[in-house]
Amino acid sequence: MALALRRCRDALLVFIAACAGADSCGQGKDAPVNKEESSLVDQAVSYFKNVSCLVSEFTQTGADERVYHGKLWLLRDKSGLKIKITYTSGIRQEILIIDKRCIVVDQETGREHNYSAERIPVYSMLTGTLKPSPDEVSVIENSKSKLKLKILVPAGCGGSHLIVTFSKYAKSGNIDCLEEWIVVNGDARTTFTFDKSTLRIGDSKQIPNKTFSIHRPS
Repeated sequence: MALALRRCRDALLVFIAACAGADSCGQGKDAPVNKEESSLVDQAVSYFKNVSCLVSEFTQTGADERVYHGKLWLLRDKSGLKIKITYTSGIRQEILIIDKRCIVVDQETGREHNYSAERIPVYSMLTGTLKPSPDEVSVIENSKSKLKLKILVPAGCGGSHLIVTFSKYAKSGNIDCLEEWIVVNGDARTTFTFDKSTLRIGDSKQIPNKTFSIHRPS
């Protein structure tokens, strides 16, 4: 069960979500958010709260340095927030987050595990449960093309911290889309990177009707 929970957190400790440790943050020191950057932070928080539809393939590098590939679907509608992750290599597993529950199904054994989704930091960001205050956010990198933020996560939302990376529009300098999140838990880091060539935002036609159901092996 401990392994399944760790894999669940590796998958979403997420979106999903986001933070980096010493190696990933080598571009510079964490810096308090200044007035110029505060609007970008507001945009980042708003992005999580307002994204209604997202589909993308991804690469995940776990704390054990193993690499996994898969596909993620996210839909926010009248019934709430739903997330589905299906791994295509590295592990045979499906994850469904719905109704504040995280359901993990091992496609090899058929074993199913249920956890509270509210303990997943990225889920808490997406639902607005986690609302970082200014003193809980610091800027790691703010360049013409990229914004990287470090967000402290309270124990009630999973603890540890996230680093989220957004691309930026060249002309306006505003946030474009989420590129990556890293979950940091002590010395362990899990990186979740979207494949830009497959990333689709705001197009619900990319999500089939039966996406948010679990395939259980017979």
